[in-house]
Amino acid sequence: MSSENCRWYAVRTQPRSEDRARHNLKTQGFEVFTPRVARTVRHARRVEWRLSPLFPGYTFVRLDASRQRWRPVDSTFGVSNIVKIGGTPAPLPVGLIEQMQSIADENGELTGLVEAIAVGDRVRVLGGPFDNWIGEVLALPERDRILLLIQMATRGVQINIAARAAVLVERAADRAPAPGRRPKEPAE
Repeated sequence: MSSENCRWYAVRTQPRSEDRARHNLKTQGFEVFTPRVARTVRHARRVEWRLSPLFPGYTFVRLDASRQRWRPVDSTFGVSNIVKIGGTPAPLPVGLIEQMQSIADENGELTGLVEAIAVGDRVRVLGGPFDNWIGEVLALPERDRILLLIQMATRGVQINIAARAAVLVERAADRAPAPGRRPKEPAE
C-alpha cells in the first residue's frame, strides 16, 4: 500500500471507549492517533492531572479507502462507526492530523501547545472552575504558568493558570483589530 494515497479519517467511538477503540484498531493493523490533553480532575477533595482525549468520542485512523478494506473499522470493539458522507468515509483535510502529531509526544499528549502560546493569543481553559472559558493571554510569568484575562459579565478578570491547562484558539496575529483601533505599525 502506498502511503501517498493514505488519508486520515475520523472514527466515532462508543462512550468513553477511545482507548479500547485505539487498541483494537492497532491490533487490526491500522495506524491510529488519539490526541490528548492534560485536564484537572477533582475526586475526594483531591485535584490531579489526567490525560483525556482532545476530541471526546473520536479517534483518527489512517488508511487508503480506495484499496484498503475500511468496513472492519465499523465492527471493531469500542468503535461506533467511521465518519462517512453518502456512505463513503470522509477524509480529513491533508495535514491536520500530521500537524497535531508534530506537537504530540508518544502518548498522544499535545505538549507543543504550551510553546506555541504567546502574549495576545486567545486560549481555551481546560479543567478547573473556568473549564471551557476563553481568555486572552496577558503574560507568561513563569515557564509553566499563563496569566489570562477572562470577560465575566461587565468586566475583565485576571486569572493565573497552569500552561498545560490551556489550548490555543486564535493567534493574536490572525485576529482582526478591534473596531476603533488601528493596527500597530511595524517597527523599523
